Amino acid sequence: MSDIKHSPLPWKQHPDERFVDDEDGEQVANTYRNVWEEGVANAAYIVQACNAHHALVEAFAVLELLLGALPSDDFMRSEGKEPGPMLVRGRKAIEAARAALKLAEPQG
Repeated sequence: MSDIKHSPLPWKQHPDERFVDDEDGEQVANTYRNVWEEGVANAAYIVQACNAHHALVEAFAVLELLLGALPSDDFMRSEGKEPGPMLVRGRKAIEAARAALKLAEPQG
């Protein structure tokens, strides 16, 4: 994988609205489309997603860590208890967090 880093965050929508600029005011994306509103919406989406990316990855990693501490079904049964719905939901949350983290991994 390359050591090239992305442009500095936060990114922002250029006054033209169809362009995305980095923290230094350099253009990083052009969402020019035949339909102006679509290009503007795409630029806003790129800015929102990119600026939130690192915080979301960190939040999901913490969630995975915390939920990973849930007791296993075997442990619950060894304690004379049945796994309840909160454990089931917690495990689904772990799976969702892991899937989200996998999507956030650099590709290539």
